[in-house]
Amino acid sequence: MKSSYPGAICAVLVLIALPAYGQSLPPATIRGVVKDIENAAPIVSASVFIANTTLGDATDAQGAFEITRVPPGTHQLVVSIIGYETQTRSIRVMAAATDNQNFNLKPKTLETATVEVVAEPPREWRKNLKKFEELFWGTSRLVTECKLVNPEVLDFNTPTDEKLFIARAEQPLDMENHGLGFRVEIILLEFKQDLNDESLRYQVIPHFKALAPASDREERKWQQNRLHAYRGSLRHFYRALIANRLLAEGFRVFRMPALPWLTDSAERRPITSQELLTETSVSFERQLRLPEYLEVRYDDEKEGEQISWLDGRDNPITLNISGYVTGPFDVMVYGYWAGQRVAEMLPRDYEL
Repeated sequence: MKSSYPGAICAVLVLIALPAYGQSLPPATIRGVVKDIENAAPIVSASVFIANTTLGDATDAQGAFEITRVPPGTHQLVVSIIGYETQTRSIRVMAAATDNQNFNLKPKTLETATVEVVAEPPREWRKNLKKFEELFWGTSRLVTECKLVNPEVLDFNTPTDEKLFIARAEQPLDMENHGLGFRVEIILLEFKQDLNDESLRYQVIPHFKALAPASDREERKWQQNRLHAYRGSLRHFYRALIANRLLAEGFRVFRMPALPWLTDSAERRPITSQELLTETSVSFERQLRLPEYLEVRYDDEKEGEQISWLDGRDNPITLNISGYVTGPFDVMVYGYWAGQRVAEMLPRDYEL
C-alpha cells in the first residue's frame, strides 16, 4: 500500500487494557516442566511468561513452573534462557482451567568469531540506531523517559534493491520506561520499514516487570501517565466497541470507502458496534468485520481531537474481550494510533 499520509503501521501489539481484565471471567493456571531436548535434564531458572503481560515464573530445580491468574483467551507462552533457543507457543486458555504445557529446549549453537574492539560504534550504526529508536518509540511525549539498556545487540540492514530498513536483535532488548514505570524485555521478531511509503511492520514479544517507585510522587506520576496512555488508545477503542459504549467513552466512528488522502471526496457514514461485531462460540471473543475503512475520532481533553483509520477488510478479525486482536497483522492502522508504539506500551493485565 502506498500512502502520502505519515505514519502507516501494522497494528501488531498495542498493549493497553481496561479495568476488570477478562471481564471478571475466572482465570486459568498454566503449569509445566522445561527440559533439555538432548539429555532430558531439567532446566533451572528459565523464564516462562505470557507475552504482553507481567505474568510469568522461573523454573525451579526440577524445571517446573506455574503461572496463575491467566485470563481466558489466546496467548503466546514464551520460554527463554541464555544458552538455549527461545520457544514460543500459541495457547488457547479457557476460564478456570488448568493447562499443562511442557517444553524441550534446544541448546543454542555458539559461533566463535573474531572480535574487533573499537573505541565507539561505527558512524553508520549510530545513525541507524537513531532511526530505529525514532520508529520504535513512536511520537509519544514519553519518548524522553524511555531507554534501551543494551542497544549493542541490534544490527541493521538496508538492502539497496528492496528499499527496506530492517532491524534485528539476536538477544532480547532490555528497555526501561521511567514514564510508565516498567522494565520490559522485548524479543524482536520483525522490524521492517518500507522506505518508499514509510509504512512500518513490526512484531515484538514483550514481558513487563514493574519498577519500584522512588517516592509516592513518582508512583502518582506513573498512574497518571498510564491512564493517559490508555485513554483514546486502540485498546480503549476495542473495549468500548465490545461494551457498546463508543459515544460514552468519547469515540465517534465512521465507515469510508477510501482513505481521505487517497481520494478527493471521502464520504463518511456513522457505524455502530452492532454493525461491526458478532458473537462467537466462546464468551471471551467476538468477531469483528470491517465492511470498509473505519475512521475513528476521539476527543482528548489535553491534546484535542485524535483521528485514526483502520483497515482490516480482507478477513474476519478475532477480537478478545480484553481489547486485543489475536492475529498480529490482521489490522492496519494509520494516523494517531500509528504513532502509539513502544513508548506507550502497557501490559494486558494493567488495570485502572
